[in-house]
Amino acid sequence: MSFARLGSVFNSNTATRFDSVEEAFLFGFLMCCVSLVCAIGMYILDKVEETRCADIFKITEPEPKCKDIYSYKKPFWLVSLSCMIISMSIFPYLQVVSDLMQVKYGLSSELAGALFGIPYTLTAIVSPFLGILIDKIGKRASLCIFSSIVLMIAFISSALLPDKP
Repeated sequence: MSFARLGSVFNSNTATRFDSVEEAFLFGFLMCCVSLVCAIGMYILDKVEETRCADIFKITEPEPKCKDIYSYKKPFWLVSLSCMIISMSIFPYLQVVSDLMQVKYGLSSELAGALFGIPYTLTAIVSPFLGILIDKIGKRASLCIFSSIVLMIAFISSALLPDKP
C-alpha cells in the first residue's frame, strides 16, 4: 500500500502537464495496460508457486462464509468505520487541494502538484516502518486518535488560513 502512494505523487506531478483531456485519458489507458501486464505476471508467478508447493497448499481450512461477518468483534467494526470516514473526508479534499493551493495561495500548478505529493512520499517511506513499530509496541487505538486529531488540524488550517495578499 505504501508503494502505491508513490503513484499519487507521480499523478500530482504529471496531471498538470497534459495539453488535453484526450492525452490524460491515453496516459491513463497506458498505465492500465502496465497494470494488466503486472497482474498477468503475478498470476503466472502464483501458478508456478502453487505447482511447486502443491503439498503445502493442501492444508484445509474452513471455507469462509458470508455469515462469518456476524462473528467480527467491535474493534474490527470501529477500525473499518474509521477508515471509511477518513476516506470519505480525504478523497473529496484531494480532488480540490491542487486548485485550492493555486487559487487561495497563488501557487503555480507545478508547485501545487509537488507540494501535493509530499504527504504521499512521506507515507510511502514511513508506513512500512511505522507498521513494524506498531506491530511490536501496539497502541493502534492511540495512533488512530492521534492521526484523527492531526487530520482535523490540517482541515481546519486549510479552511482558516488567509488567502494570498
